[in-house]
Amino acid sequence: MMKRLLLVVLVSLPASAATFIVPPDSTMITVSKAIVVATAGDSQARWAPGGWIETVTTMHADEVIKGRVGATFEVVELGGTIDGITYLVAGAPRYPRGERVLLMLETNDRGEWAAKNMAVGKFAFAGDLLLRDASPAGTSTARRTWRRRGWPSRSCATCGRSRGERQHPRITSCKT
Repeated sequence: MMKRLLLVVLVSLPASAATFIVPPDSTMITVSKAIVVATAGDSQARWAPGGWIETVTTMHADEVIKGRVGATFEVVELGGTIDGITYLVAGAPRYPRGERVLLMLETNDRGEWAAKNMAVGKFAFAGDLLLRDASPAGTSTARRTWRRRGWPSRSCATCGRSRGERQHPRITSCKT
C-alpha cells in the first residue's frame, strides 16, 4: 500500500525541464543582434499582451561587444509572479539584482531585448569562468564554460595565434 501511495505522489508532482540543442558559440555570436556585458538592476513582472506573465529587468551595460544597446536597457523574459499567480517557464533566465552577465541578445516580436535562445544566451561571471545559465530558477550551472584567462586578448588562449576580425576576439575560440 505504501508503494502505491508513493507512486501516486510521485506521478502527481509537477515537473519542469527544458532541453536545448546548443548551437556552437560562433553561431550564437553571428546570429545574436547584440552581445553585451551588463549588470542586472531591478526586475518587475507584468502581464504580456498575450495574457502570460513576463519579467522585465533593467540592465546597466558595462561593455557593448556587438550591436547597438544603450547604457541602460531592459531585458524581457518569460515567467514571473503577479498577484500571487506564478508562471514558471523552464529555461527562462532570471537576473538577480547585481548579477554581472554576458548576454547574447535578440528582440522579441514587440522589439524588446531578450536573451537569445532563452538561457542559452546568458552567461554569469564566476571568477575566471563564464557559466551558461541552464536552470529555470536562474542559478548557473556549468553547461558550457569559457576561460577568461587573457581576456580581452586578441590571441587564442588555446593555440596563441591571433584571432580573425570577423568574429569577436574576446569570446571566440580556436578552430584547431
